[in-house]
Amino acid sequence: VKDYIYGDLAYSLFCLGRYVEAADAYRVAGIEVPDNPLFPVGEARCSLAAGRSDEARDHVGRALALDSSYAPAHETLALIAEAKGLFPAAEKEYRTALAGNARMLSAWKGLEHALRRQGKIEEADALAKQMAYQFADKTYSTPFPDQGAWR
Repeated sequence: VKDYIYGDLAYSLFCLGRYVEAADAYRVAGIEVPDNPLFPVGEARCSLAAGRSDEARDHVGRALALDSSYAPAHETLALIAEAKGLFPAAEKEYRTALAGNARMLSAWKGLEHALRRQGKIEEADALAKQMAYQFADKTYSTPFPDQGAWR
């Protein structure tokens, strides 16, 4: 129960732009439930939002140590790569995330963006069409309640 309370608090603080406090709440949740990779990923996204991508990478490493195929962790690595302008690396991590969770709409959108930034326009256009078809039923998953808040 405590992990949900701290997780909800952390997400609310993140949405308010209070990244340091949100990271603290994710950290406490991770102490309460040390085997849940969501919490170090939450810390990573707080660090990334605060412009600390190297710190974010360290938090993702903790999540991947818990679950090496955890899709939100790979998506976060993609976001870190994008923040550094490393679009081929971002593409690779988005693809890894999608291998773990093919219904993760935010990773599909991120992959499309990474492809466009690399000049792979035809592949990005084809992917956009595929997403329109695949997600027409609006049943997709996100690691957090509002994935849009992370972009």
